[in-house]
Amino acid sequence: MSSANSREEELRRREKELEERELAMRLRELEAEVNQPPFHKTVKHQPPETRFQRWKRNAIKIASFVGIVIGVIAAIRIASALATIFIVVAIAFALYKVFIEGQKF
Repeated sequence: MSSANSREEELRRREKELEERELAMRLRELEAEVNQPPFHKTVKHQPPETRFQRWKRNAIKIASFVGIVIGVIAAIRIASALATIFIVVAIAFALYKVFIEGQKF
């Protein structure tokens, strides 16, 4: 029985040591958190925007919008022209097949 009691006492002692080490480690972590200097995010000061800068920014936005509109219109016209050419060629080919090749004697 004494060996079982001594074994249990040894386990209790080890558990107590482990709890004490964990408590000491947690205490060190908390002290480190408390002793850290506060962190404040800084922001660079931007001078106020002038009237010319606002006009320039708006002009750039308008110019890019107009450029996109012109590009879309050009793309639609090119696609329309290609579609017209394709349709004319298809009709001419169909007429050729029906009238010219169909009259072989």
